Amino acid sequence: MFYQTSGARNKTAGAAVKGTELQAIKSELTQIKTNIEALLGRLEQITEETCITATDLIKAEECQSEEAWQEGEETSSELEDEEEQRQNSEAEEKEEEEGEQRQDDAYNHGENSSLSPETDPVHP
Repeated sequence: MFYQTSGARNKTAGAAVKGTELQAIKSELTQIKTNIEALLGRLEQITEETCITATDLIKAEECQSEEAWQEGEETSSELEDEEEQRQNSEAEEKEEEEGEQRQDDAYNHGENSSLSPETDPVHP
């Protein structure tokens, strides 16, 4: 019977140890659960901020694209205007040169007709 009493005590002591260990494990699991919930809350907050930031970023990029498009359109119009002005200036310069050439031809023609063939140095 001695063995039975000793075995009963060991069972009681083993159950007490197991109970203490289980209580410690339960406490640790509760802390882990609390940490996980806090981390999930923080993750959700970051996700919302990121979503807002991403939405704001997309809107900002759209605005920049629209501004760049408008600037490009203005630049294109400005370049077209500059090209047209340059072409007009070149045409005016060409007309002036042609007008001057005609005046020179008329003047030279007038001089040549007043010269006699003997005094004309160009046409002997």
